[in-house]
Amino acid sequence: MDKHLAREGLASRAKSQLHMNAAIDDLAPGEFAWLDARAVNGNTSIVVDLSDQKAYVMKSGILVGVSTISSGKPGHDTPTGTFEILEKNVEHYSNLYDDAPMPYMQRLTWDGIALHAGRLPGYPASHGCIRLPHEFAAELFAETDIGTTVTVTS
Repeated sequence: MDKHLAREGLASRAKSQLHMNAAIDDLAPGEFAWLDARAVNGNTSIVVDLSDQKAYVMKSGILVGVSTISSGKPGHDTPTGTFEILEKNVEHYSNLYDDAPMPYMQRLTWDGIALHAGRLPGYPASHGCIRLPHEFAAELFAETDIGTTVTVTS
């Protein structure tokens, strides 16, 4: 690749990164920001911050996506720690909660914790799962593999 084109690509990504960083604090429930993750090579990782109810998607240490979330409500807390995606299913239904739809499900534990599309009221409201906006969940699903690291912090 021509050095000039490579510099232009880096500059473009840097501008997008700055734009995304400025928008992170202003996201309303159900909103997200997503850069074209295909423009960045490398491994995908996810950090979920329960205190600010946001998920951050990184590729090779570069922020490519951020989204509001809804985590577990009191009594159904979302566990913290480092997990790997164990299973993925585009169309999944809960076997614990009345066949509730869990589109773009990415399982983090075998006892029912997953990332998936769902309702985002702006506060913790799930039974422990990490709910994401539908479009963001679809994009994220396409970017991850079994074994992708997900770190959940408080």
